[in-house]
Amino acid sequence: MAVRESRILYPMHTVVETPLFAKEADQIWSEARHMSTIPLEQVAQAIEADADEAIPGLRESLAEMAADERGRTYTREQLALRAARTALGLSQPAFARLLQTPVGTVRDWEQGRFPPPGSALLVARLAVEHPEVLRPYAAAS
Repeated sequence: MAVRESRILYPMHTVVETPLFAKEADQIWSEARHMSTIPLEQVAQAIEADADEAIPGLRESLAEMAADERGRTYTREQLALRAARTALGLSQPAFARLLQTPVGTVRDWEQGRFPPPGSALLVARLAVEHPEVLRPYAAAS
């Protein structure tokens, strides 16, 4: 019997790891690969039978998966900050030192908990468009 891990996304992007031992679930998934539509209700029933309990949000998550929807979305600001760090080759702590802000704040911005201020976005834009301007400051921080 095959053992695999399924990643079930609940609302608010919580990921729960659930072991699937049911031969039935493996069979349904392998059959579904050859079908144009996935029998989501059968898959949900097999997963819940395996877990011995109802799993809130399971059917919605399976529908998102079947529609190839991503479990997480990103704002332009989040992507701008990550692009800036990448352009400068900096970690979050090093980028936070460059901005003279706590690393937890940079994490909050990148994870979308809080929007970054305009000054941080301006530095991010400079980092992407003209990284050579900020590299000396990044090295000194």
